[in-house]
Amino acid sequence: MHAIRHNAPRVSFHAYLKILTTIVLALCTFISVYAENMTHNESKRKRPTIAVVLSGGGAKGAAHVGVLKVIEEAGVPIDMVVGTSMGAIVGGLYSAGYPPEFMDSLFRSQDWAYLLGDSKKRSEESFITKERQDSYNINIQLNEEGQSTDFNSLNIIGFVEGKNVMKMFTKLTEMYGDSTDFDKLPVRFACVSEDIVSGKEIISRSGRLDSAMRASMSIPGVFSPQKKDSMLLIDGGLLNNYPVDIARQMGADIVIGVDLSEGKKDAKGIKSMMDIMNQLISLSSSEKYARNKENTDIYINVNVKGYSSASFNKAAIDTLITRGTEAAMKKVDDLKELGEKVGGNEEYLKDRKKTFAYLRNELYKRENDKDAYIPFPNDVISLGANFESEEAASLMMQCYLRLPFMKIPSQAGVTARVGKRYMLKLDMMSMIMKGYYVDLSYEVGYNDVKFKHKGDASASTTFSDNKVALEISKSWKFAKIGLGARFNNYNFKNTLINDENGSGWFTSTMDGTKNYGDIFINANINTTNKKLFPTKGLKIEAESNIYLGNEVAANGMGIVYGGRFYGTMYCPVSYRFNLIPSLYFRALDKNSYLYGIYNIIGGPWEGHYLPIHIPFHGIGKIEWCDRTIMIAKLEGRMRIGGKHYVSGIINGGVNGNGFKKSFENKPLLGYGVSYSYDSFIGPLSVYISGSNQSDKVGVLFSFGYVF
Repeated sequence: MHAIRHNAPRVSFHAYLKILTTIVLALCTFISVYAENMTHNESKRKRPTIAVVLSGGGAKGAAHVGVLKVIEEAGVPIDMVVGTSMGAIVGGLYSAGYPPEFMDSLFRSQDWAYLLGDSKKRSEESFITKERQDSYNINIQLNEEGQSTDFNSLNIIGFVEGKNVMKMFTKLTEMYGDSTDFDKLPVRFACVSEDIVSGKEIISRSGRLDSAMRASMSIPGVFSPQKKDSMLLIDGGLLNNYPVDIARQMGADIVIGVDLSEGKKDAKGIKSMMDIMNQLISLSSSEKYARNKENTDIYINVNVKGYSSASFNKAAIDTLITRGTEAAMKKVDDLKELGEKVGGNEEYLKDRKKTFAYLRNELYKRENDKDAYIPFPNDVISLGANFESEEAASLMMQCYLRLPFMKIPSQAGVTARVGKRYMLKLDMMSMIMKGYYVDLSYEVGYNDVKFKHKGDASASTTFSDNKVALEISKSWKFAKIGLGARFNNYNFKNTLINDENGSGWFTSTMDGTKNYGDIFINANINTTNKKLFPTKGLKIEAESNIYLGNEVAANGMGIVYGGRFYGTMYCPVSYRFNLIPSLYFRALDKNSYLYGIYNIIGGPWEGHYLPIHIPFHGIGKIEWCDRTIMIAKLEGRMRIGGKHYVSGIINGGVNGNGFKKSFENKPLLGYGVSYSYDSFIGPLSVYISGSNQSDKVGVLFSFGYVF
C-alpha cells in the first residue's frame, strides 16, 4: 500500500487553481445567460399584451400590409393578431412568421384573377390531363389531381370554390401541420367566421391554419362555404368585421385596430354587388362595431375611397398598400410612444427573422422536392361540339372516374363521339409506380371516308373498326413516353376505287375484314402555354411502329416498319405576332394498302382522322400518299384586338416510295390564309387555301373544338 501511495500522481496547487477557475467561469457564464433570459421573460410577462386587430374588406385588406410595416418600424412588439376576412389572411400569414416586406411582394406579384378563381394554370396540369381535355369545350373537373371524387362535397353553393387561393395558403402554412394551436404560432392568432347552419360566430384558434383563413374569407355567393365538422363556415364580416372584443377576450391589454370601413352609404353610393355586401356588413354588425371601435386604444382608419372589395388589380393593390402606410404614419407618434413604453421590439424582430429564415428554407425545400409530374389525373366530365363544312356536326363526350375499390390508383373512362364518324372507347388506367401508368383500352367505331390522290377523287369507303390497346407509360407535366401493343380489326364495305388510268370507278377487293397488330414506342412533349392559340411552347410527337399481319405489306410480307416525327414550335415575335414553324416526317419501309398504316395528308388539323394524319394547307379532303413523306410549314399569326386571329400559311414537302424517290417526284406546295375568333364555346374559323395539286381554291369552315 505504501508503494502504491508513493507512486500515485501528485496534483500541483496550480493545477487545482486552473480547474477551479474554469468551473467558476463556466458557472458565471451560465448564471449570466440564465439571468438574462429570466429578465427577458420577466419583462415579457410584465409588459402589457399588445394585439393588432385587422378588419375585413376584400382587396382593401392589402392596406393592412402597409400598416404592419409602420407598427414594426415604430418599435412595437405584437403579441397577437385577430382578423376577419382579408384581415384574417394578412393576420394569419403575419402570425405564421411572414414579415410585412414578404407580404408586400406577395400581394404585388399575384395574378389575382387566377388566384381568386378555380382555373388551373396549364403549367400545373399533368400531360395526361392536357392530352385528354384539350379537345373539349367544357371540362368539369370533379377533384384535384391525385385525389378521389367526393360527390357529396361538389361545389354547388358558391360561384368560386377557392381552389387556387387555398393552394397558396396551404403552401405558405403547411409546415405547421393539420392540428395547430394558434396560441403557439410565432404570434398568437384568431380569426372570425360564421356558421350559416347555426348562425353563430365562430372563433378559430386551432386546427389547420390554411382552412381557418379560407373560411373567414368565404363571401356568400362568391366563395363556397368551408366545411368543418357539421358546420358551414362563411365570411365572418356579417357578424364581427372588426373583432376587437375577441382580442380583449384573449387577454389583450392594448389594441391597435386597423379599420377599412367607410360607414353606411346612401342609395347613390351603392353601385355593385360588393357595395351591397359592404352595406349589409355595416348594417348587421353596427352596434358591435361601435363598441369595438370605442374599445380600441390606437385606432387606424385607412382611406380606401375609390376602391372596393373587388379591386384586385396591380394598380389598386399598390395604392392600397401605400394608403395603409400613410394611415399608420398619422399615428406613428402614438405607436413610437407605445414602443418605448414596452421596451421596444428588438428581441421580437430578432425572433421573427429566425422564424422567417426557417419558413423560407422550408418553402425552398418543398418547392425543390416537388416532382415534375402530378400524381394522378383528375376525375372529369367533358363535352365537345364541332361543326365543319367537311363533316357537318359532331359531338364528343368523355367521363373519367377514379375506382375507389382498387388497391392502386386507378381510373375508368368512357369516350363517345357521334356525327358522320361514330366512336365508343372504354379504358382503364392504373398507376403502378410513382409516375408509371398502365392503360388498357377497347375502341369501336364507324367511319365514312373519302380520299383523294394528287388532287383527284381516289377512293371512298365505309368501315367499322375494333381496337384493343395496352400501353405502359411514364408521364410528367410536360412529357410522356410509352411502350405498348395494339390489335386492329377493320371491316370495310362499299369501297370504291377511281382508276388513275381513266377507266372510272370500280369496286375494290379491299372489302371485307382486315386484321393486323402493331408494337409501338412513342414520346410526346407539350410545353405550350395555352390549349387554343398558344403563343409559346413546343409540341412534339414521335413514334416507331412494327406492324404485324398477313396483309400489312402490299407485297404480302408480314412485317412493315414505320416511324414518324411531328413537331411544332410557337415563337413569339411580339406581343401580338407569332411565327409557328412545323415539321412532319413519316416513313414506312414497305408499301401498305391498309387504312391506319399508309400515309394520309390534308386539311389544317393534325391527327384529325388518325394520329398519323399530317395537315397540309391547299389539300382539302384527305389524300393517301406514298410511303415516305416530309412536310415543312410556316405560319405567321397576328392577334387583332382581344380574340381575333389572322394567319398566313405556306407549306411544302416531298413524297415518294423511299427517301431518294421522294425528291425525284414533283414537290408538294400549298398556301393559305385563315381567320379565327376565339369564342367562349370554341374557335370560329375560316380557311382559304390552294396548292399545286389542284387548280381549285379550297374553303373550309369550322366552329368549335376540333376532334
